[in-house]
Amino acid sequence: MTRALIIGGGVAGPATALALHKAGIEAAVYEAYPVGGDDVGAFLTIMNNGMDALAAVDAAEVVEAISFPATTVEFLNGTGQVLGRQHIAGQLETRHDPRTMRRSALYRALTEEARGRGIPVSNGKRLVDAVSEGDRIRAVFEDGTSEVGDVLVGADGIHSRVRSLIDPARRNPATPG
Repeated sequence: MTRALIIGGGVAGPATALALHKAGIEAAVYEAYPVGGDDVGAFLTIMNNGMDALAAVDAAEVVEAISFPATTVEFLNGTGQVLGRQHIAGQLETRHDPRTMRRSALYRALTEEARGRGIPVSNGKRLVDAVSEGDRIRAVFEDGTSEVGDVLVGADGIHSRVRSLIDPARRNPATPG
């Protein structure tokens, strides 16, 4: 059986693990921080296509339970004056309308859902190296432990350690400023 090592336990890591699990692929999530991102981030909206993707991995209802419907987007200028409104719900042929939630609630819901399906999610596992061992890959963590899998998935954000290990000559992402 194929085993995926997913580096990054924010939103993308558990979501990827749920998709792989549904496809019959064993997955494990490794997060660098010792505790989850329970209070990190503001509100976000998952649009119709994102909700449909969550439905495809049987996680839409979990997200609906921690969110509220998003029906309209308002456009504001720098002083807060409303410049316009756009209706966003029910416009597309999808099963689910957009939903708004706190990023931290989304993180918790997807992590709990992954764990509930038997997918291991480990905190305090900061990736320091990835070593090819024939057809397999060994993820080496800062705490001295390692895990072996068939594929290494980088879900560890814009400053991805996985990306830097795969391509040491990569360009760093541009940051606003």
